[in-house]
Amino acid sequence: MASERAVRILHSVVRHSATPRLLQEMMQMGVVSKLCLVLQVDCKAKTREKAKEILSMHSRVWRSSPCLSPPFQVSYPSS
Repeated sequence: MASERAVRILHSVVRHSATPRLLQEMMQMGVVSKLCLVLQVDCKAKTREKAKEILSMHSRVWRSSPCLSPPFQVSYPSS
């Protein structure tokens, strides 16, 4: 339940207020890795779809970042 709410809030923030600074901070704080993890765990399809949309929206910023560990780069959605 907490993950679903968190993904919903992040989706809203990233969709309406994404700045380069916010996107960088999300990467540094591990949010992007956690969103990749949401894609791998058993959760509601809607939550998984929102996580995938967040990752896809900003893939050009996050995909090549050294903060994203190799195991999560494998599950990172392509744009």
